[in-house]
Amino acid sequence: MATSDPIAEIIGDYRAFAAMQRDRLSARGIDIAPYALSHLAVRVADWDLYVHQRTLLERHARANSENLWNGRPISLIVLAEPLDVLDGTPVSLIELIPPVHQRVYRMGLEHLGVVVGLASSSRVPTSSRSTSCSRTSRT
Repeated sequence: MATSDPIAEIIGDYRAFAAMQRDRLSARGIDIAPYALSHLAVRVADWDLYVHQRTLLERHARANSENLWNGRPISLIVLAEPLDVLDGTPVSLIELIPPVHQRVYRMGLEHLGVVVGLASSSRVPTSSRSTSCSRTSRT
């Protein structure tokens, strides 16, 4: 019996996305298998979806640090339990990105962060990230 994955229900099939990115890099001669992953980034189409997905993800998080980046809020959500991607590589951070109005971007899973210099057996430290749930208000 398959178990439900609440994070995949919110952001999409992150395992397939990470595997696709790994395979695309591998085809270009870049092997990311020895490296840790820092985060998965998800871009949403509109402000209401950003707030909705942020709220859903916060139910599975130990922290959300919402900061301004290029004049827009961006949520850095530290999950209570790391995701298991790419054959056991853990990812604890989801970067939730609200819409940009100046350009057209693909929505959904957008990129993953590869930490060059750390072995895959090393965990990406999250203790240096904010543990507060601070938010900026949108006017």
